[in-house]
Amino acid sequence: MADGATPNRVTRASADKMATERRSKNIHDPRRIPNPPIAKSSNKIDAATVTKRKKTTDVVPASKGKQVVEAEAEEDQLPVKKQDPKFLVKFPPTHPIRYSSYMNYNIKKDLEDKLTERQQQLFSKTIFGKYLQMQHCEIQGQLFRCLMVRELKKSTPDAFVININGTELTFSLFEFALMSGLKCYGEEIVFNEGKNGLLEKYFGGSKKSVKKMELNECFNDKNWGVDDDADQDALKIAVLYFIHNYILSGEKRSVVIPRLHFDLVDSGRYKDYTWGKEAFVDLIKSIHNKMDKPK
Repeated sequence: MADGATPNRVTRASADKMATERRSKNIHDPRRIPNPPIAKSSNKIDAATVTKRKKTTDVVPASKGKQVVEAEAEEDQLPVKKQDPKFLVKFPPTHPIRYSSYMNYNIKKDLEDKLTERQQQLFSKTIFGKYLQMQHCEIQGQLFRCLMVRELKKSTPDAFVININGTELTFSLFEFALMSGLKCYGEEIVFNEGKNGLLEKYFGGSKKSVKKMELNECFNDKNWGVDDDADQDALKIAVLYFIHNYILSGEKRSVVIPRLHFDLVDSGRYKDYTWGKEAFVDLIKSIHNKMDKPK
């Protein structure tokens, strides 16, 4: 041992001090600090909260999120698929069908030929006088065939519904009123059974049923005479002739003119009657559900 060297003596007190210092270092060393325990909550978490947290934590990358947004936008812009129209005609006829119309397209010329100028002026002041200004026109029956084939099942006696090039069109009393200009809405008019001057004078009595053919003969023969009442009688016959050959056109021989029509014209109340509604009902009857193959 060298001179002057003092040996290191480890006493019990120094050993305890060194151990305490080592424990202190180990406790404060961040590498040796254990993870803190997760505190348990006594509150229960419902399914909605879990779902909300899951959606919040699920982060979508920016590029992928852009694709999702674009896909959703394209999906919103996709057209809604329409259901196929349900046509009323199950078996459209393949052969050409001929149609006949009983409407007198020369009604204006007939009135001008049979009535005097004064009588024409009287007619022009009636509710039907505007028709004297119309131009001559005709229509092809094939057009009605095309429309009747496209009739839908939702058609009713009050509305004729068709489908043309994917577009649904409805023809009701409202559209007919706009096109024809006839009175289509109003109260019902009732007459008590009694004598009718027009029937008594020109058709042999009020109880006799008058056919359209007899009315046409009376008009063509100008049976109203030349007395003071001739112009008024000519006007009444002309109004009836116009109604049943143009407004309510039907078969020339078998059609019977209702007694109500004679009472309306003879009393002058025909201007208050809903001729448009009656014409519309007859029109729908003639075209509704007429194209299906016979069973």
